[in-house]
Amino acid sequence: MATAADKLRNLIRGRSSREIKKINEAVDTAVVSLRLNQSTGEDVKKVIQIIDDVNNTIKTIKDAVETIKFVKESLEAGKIAAQTTEKAATIGAALNPAAAAIQYAQRFVIERFNKEVEAIEEVSSEAEGIVEGLQNVTKEADEKIKEARKQGEKSKNAENDLKNEIN
Repeated sequence: MATAADKLRNLIRGRSSREIKKINEAVDTAVVSLRLNQSTGEDVKKVIQIIDDVNNTIKTIKDAVETIKFVKESLEAGKIAAQTTEKAATIGAALNPAAAAIQYAQRFVIERFNKEVEAIEEVSSEAEGIVEGLQNVTKEADEKIKEARKQGEKSKNAENDLKNEIN
């Protein structure tokens, strides 16, 4: 149906799902090593890098949404032009069979423009939801790392207290 919108939708969905999977795996690894006090800092650096990548993805998606708005405006203008042509063909159809055929074909063009505009609007609203989801994932990842650091410090302090009591 709406080829451009479908390709854009698939691109946004694919990229966002890859980023979410990547960040969740990295956060899980970092959280485990932080809680066990085995973190060398590389795990956390990797998570920070992935969060930066996700933020770049968010920026890319927002740019795509802006482009979508321009495409939609162009489609709307094309639709208006097609409607005007259809009206002219309607007038000419009374006098000319070829104009009647043009009018008939023009209806299909207008329907296509309407479908493209609807699809573009759907992609735009879906992209906004995906951006919000990505922002939530990065926020949750940051919170998980902070919590794991706190728990790691607590266990380290408890371990040191136990060593001090034994000595």
